[in-house]
Amino acid sequence: MSSLHESVSRRLAAEPAGLSCVTIGAPQPGLLVAVWSGANWVLPWSYLVNARFTDPPGHLELSFTSHVVLAEGDNLARVLDDLAGFRLGCLRDLPEDYRAQLGADAPFIRRLVVRPASCPGNPAMQPETG
Repeated sequence: MSSLHESVSRRLAAEPAGLSCVTIGAPQPGLLVAVWSGANWVLPWSYLVNARFTDPPGHLELSFTSHVVLAEGDNLARVLDDLAGFRLGCLRDLPEDYRAQLGADAPFIRRLVVRPASCPGNPAMQPETG
């Protein structure tokens, strides 16, 4: 079993039973991105180029060397310090129906998109959505 696979397995096993859109803990080697449709990505923090947050409307954009992660939701500014410290373990979107199950000030991601980073001159780099 690869060390990355072991790291993801340990992280998933350590997550609380309740739902959350963002998990925060000790610094991690990478970010697990899980979209509601079932697709998952593991993106190493060492490949993070930059991050941008705009509020309103509550958009978080993470640019990695190979992919861009776009998160839209509420209370995402609360995770910026943990993002800067590589303490985000997982980002996941949830349907709006789940919003009431989370605390009013909890980060909530209603839309999460992962797409390849732009590659000028390469028409094969089409957006992936989750």
